[in-house]
Formats: sequence, C-alpha cells, structure tokens
Amino acid sequence: MEKVRSNFFEGISINMLKVIGMITMFIDHVAVYFSYKITPEVYLICRLIGRISMPLFVFILVQGYMHTRNLKKYMIRIGVLAIITQVLSLILGYINKIYYPNYVNELGHLFNILFSFVLSLILIRAFDIEKKYINKFNRYINFILRLFIVICVVIIYCYINVDYSFTIPVMAINFFLFEKIKTKLKTEEMKTVFTGFEMIIMLIIAIVFNRMEMLVVVDVPILFLYNGKKKNKFDFNRLAMYAFFPLHHFVLYLIAMLIGG
Repeated sequence: MEKVRSNFFEGISINMLKVIGMITMFIDHVAVYFSYKITPEVYLICRLIGRISMPLFVFILVQGYMHTRNLKKYMIRIGVLAIITQVLSLILGYINKIYYPNYVNELGHLFNILFSFVLSLILIRAFDIEKKYINKFNRYINFILRLFIVICVVIIYCYINVDYSFTIPVMAINFFLFEKIKTKLKTEEMKTVFTGFEMIIMLIIAIVFNRMEMLVVVDVPILFLYNGKKKNKFDFNRLAMYAFFPLHHFVLYLIAMLIGG
C-alpha cells in the first residue's frame, strides 16, 4: 500500500519503523537489565515506552512476509538470529549463575521474541489461503495440513515459555488479515477505514492479554503514517539492524551483571 505524501513529509518507511522500534526496545531493555539501579517510577516509564516496539516489529514482520521474495530464507534469517541471541543469553546466564549470583534479571527464563516471530510466520502461512502449502495436493489436503500446523504451533506455545507468549501470533494474524484485505481495496479512503479497524483490534488484543500494551495507542498514528515504502531519504544497513538485537542484549546483560553482581 503506497500513499501519496507531500514533499515536506513523505510518511514513515519500513526502515524508519525499524529505527523507532529499536530505540524504544533499547529503552525497555535498559530498564529490564538495570532495574536495580533505577527508581520504580523510571522503571515503569521505560517499560511503557518499550511497549511501543513490539507491535511495530510484528507489523514489520507481516510486511516482510507479504513482500519477501523468499519466505524460507526470511524465516531462516530470523531463526538463526533467534538461536544466536539465545546462545549468547545462555552463556551469560551460566556466567551469571556461577560468578555473579546476586544479579537477577527478568529475561533469563524465557525464549526470546524472535522464536515467536518464526512461529508467527508459520501461522501466517497457514492462514494465507491464497497460497497452497503443497501444490500437488488438492485444497482439502492443504486445509488439513494448515489445520495440523496451527494445532502444532498452539501446542508449542502451551509448553514452552516464549517472550510475550500468544500475544505475538495473534497480533501477527490480525495485521496480516487486514493488510491482505487492504491490498484488494481501490480507494485510499477505504484503506484508511480498514487501518482504523486494524488498530482497534490490535488495542483489544493488547487489553485481553494484559501486557501493559495499553500504550500501543502511540503506535496508531505511527502506523497510520506508514507509506508502504521500504525506505525514504535515509537508508540503514540491514545487517546492522539484524545484529542490533543480539548485540544490545549481550552488552546490556554483561554490563548490568558486572556492575550489579
């Protein structure tokens, strides 16, 4: 979906959404790792700011699904990043437990959010009825396969402790279904109306899952300004963006452990 913008402001591109997401996520994780160094009021403010990032990244994930040329490679990139992040976390967690037992953070018992992104992509693929899972099978076999995959993913969420749990896949499916509908609409007015419905459902999901996501109301104007482009005047290195997630966790955890342990 590409909207007409003035020369003064072209709207917000995917890359700008990523930057906003990274900044708010960083603020959130500073509060998580250094909670023992800041007041409860500052901690709460940082966490609320950080809540902005998750819906943005889920929206970016869905846009990635819809525009990627190779879904398998896209999933592998995120999966590899998830594994790298988890391995670094496990290494630091071991050091934490043996050498700095006095330091405790809130993330040590969780699988990181990127695993949920991979599972969400699998679910989106199952809900994408315009594409067959296996071309040589008829639609009935494909339906059974989709249903089986959805059940498997739900079971995985029930038995493993992933950051944000079901909030991520539910939001991802919401974004996907609405974005899919908007690609078929001809007028910008109708697309704007459906974007409004999309944001309302997102807020309802946030309330139902009770994850402090009430502040996702801030995401509403941000996503309304999304212009459907990958980049505007400024571009950012994709590798640097991918590297940011594991590196900022590693650096913050290490520093916080050394200071607070």
